[in-house]
Amino acid sequence: MMGSSLVMSKKGGSGDMHSADELEKCVRVTPPSAWVALVAFVVLLAGLLAWAVFGTIATRVPTTAAVVDGRAICFLSEEDVVKMHVGDKADIDGEALGIEGVTLKVSSISTLPVSRAEAGEIVPGDYLAEALMKDNWAYPVTFEDDTSGLPEGVPLSMEITVERLAPIRLLLGR
Repeated sequence: MMGSSLVMSKKGGSGDMHSADELEKCVRVTPPSAWVALVAFVVLLAGLLAWAVFGTIATRVPTTAAVVDGRAICFLSEEDVVKMHVGDKADIDGEALGIEGVTLKVSSISTLPVSRAEAGEIVPGDYLAEALMKDNWAYPVTFEDDTSGLPEGVPLSMEITVERLAPIRLLLGR
């Protein structure tokens, strides 16, 4: 039967196919490049889905802090302080000072703002109070954990992580 001609017909078709060559002309074969593109798309889609479920998007508040009497303190605006919670983590960028990898936790958030003059009583010197205060009124925020490796009374760049959110929650609206 190998050498016999192929006879195919379809209902309503215009004719019969009598050879394998005619069949090959009618059947389209997907080229390997299309399969590679499809596999790449599926892998990309799976990676995005994994990131959406297991990844996080962090909301951070940048600020300037200083160590005063062995504890870190910063002053935040009302807009920033409403986002914060006791226990939020803060990363200090001390690369310029040769300090690396210092993470602190928020230990207290004042419910009352202080003026620049009052901030000058909390931290030593007008220079430090001016460096820490962005506005005329701000809320003092203190931090816990080991500050022994940080210089006393020096302004330090800090980012406080106030929220971590899985990307899938943005899509689902939860």
